[in-house]
Amino acid sequence: MTDNPWLEGSDERLIKVVLKGLWGPMKLRAQIFDPSKGVPPMPGFASLLSDKEVAAVINYARNSFGNKAGFVKPEKVASVRRSVAKRQDFYLIEEIMKEHPIQGWQKWKDFATGYESFE
Repeated sequence: MTDNPWLEGSDERLIKVVLKGLWGPMKLRAQIFDPSKGVPPMPGFASLLSDKEVAAVINYARNSFGNKAGFVKPEKVASVRRSVAKRQDFYLIEEIMKEHPIQGWQKWKDFATGYESFE
């Protein structure tokens, strides 16, 4: 889980994914996550976790397993939660990347090109 670009970078992207979930094909390192192959979406946890709990989960992942990343405050989670409150669906990979891109994501956005990775 070290050097995971999903854990680094945009706090807002990570908060949105934890709150609303994520769906779509991607490759991270050697592992392929492809809904057409039966991989289910990552569920959102907005209805299950408080702002403090979301921040704690993110901070744990960002600073465990050899990671050293910035901390997210519950107030930031609350702000993002308000901004996505009306959203009912998962974030699609391409959609979240347009809002909060990870450098190199264009290489793996189209699985027809051979499952490229952004590592």
